[in-house]
Amino acid sequence: MTDKAQLIHWATGWVPDHTADRTAVTLVVDPDDVAAVLAGSLGHGRTVFAPSGAQLAGPSLDGRLAEPGDEACLDGTTYIEVQAYAMAAFLAVPGPTLLRVHDADDLRSFIADADAAERDGTFAEHLLNPLFELADQNALGLHSPHGGPTHRLYVEGGQVSTSPGGAVLGTVDDTLEQVELRWQDAGAYEALSRRLTPGALAGELAERPWMDRYLRAVRLLRYVAAMGLEATAVSGFGDGRAKDLAPGSIISVTCTDRVLAHDPLTGRTFTVNAETAGVLEALTSAPSAEDLEDVLPSALITGGLELLEHHRLVPFADARAAQLVGSAA
Repeated sequence: MTDKAQLIHWATGWVPDHTADRTAVTLVVDPDDVAAVLAGSLGHGRTVFAPSGAQLAGPSLDGRLAEPGDEACLDGTTYIEVQAYAMAAFLAVPGPTLLRVHDADDLRSFIADADAAERDGTFAEHLLNPLFELADQNALGLHSPHGGPTHRLYVEGGQVSTSPGGAVLGTVDDTLEQVELRWQDAGAYEALSRRLTPGALAGELAERPWMDRYLRAVRLLRYVAAMGLEATAVSGFGDGRAKDLAPGSIISVTCTDRVLAHDPLTGRTFTVNAETAGVLEALTSAPSAEDLEDVLPSALITGGLELLEHHRLVPFADARAAQLVGSAA
């Protein structure tokens, strides 16, 4: 995995399940903290990003990625800047840019973009731009167990958190186990707890149980665009069905020449026809096959279950929800 890819995983809180065992990043801002990090479990077996003056064998990162207006240089070659989410629609993008939900204005803009996608099926262009990355998605509604200290740490001024806006979880003298335990007690929105009122963020997300699907749909649309395909519709967005589709259910993207079905649990994406996509969505949103007997012909249910088994995908909502939170990104 490239240094840039590792840094993106750290910044976004999005670590795909198939790379989770190879993604453990500690970003150290101050050279004075490097020795303590390397001497303990906060740096052991991890990719450590540190200022070039620390003269580590690993990747260097000079600058900061904490506040809007910050800029950092990766390995002396790639410059990355930080901008506020509320400004994203007005930015000219000269290079890689990290979008942070930094305050209440940014949160309002983020929620407005999500609502527009759910209502109209229109996704904000800045989220689909490959030069933009949305920070701290695990605190913005993404259901993932990989956004915590096991996979990402931020060290500045001797203090340890998972992100610049996250709760202080300890110091450089603590062990990873101690930091992990404090993170588990800190709550789902820990990564933004020093930027946003946790209650306000929790309230917005509670009203939008489809936010995980939204963030995954954005990622899927970026993938579709990178393949050179043109997406015309995403299931659950613009069709009034987002609230009815279970977390972790199949997401289908209609393109001009094909329909793609994406499984959030495994990251697999495959081509199907429109009818099959609907069947797979139903099978991954329903509690059981019996709940679909009055909705779908038995032949379609059987065929859909066989296709899920062929791709080694889990059917039915409860089993998928447990797997989504417990083992998948």
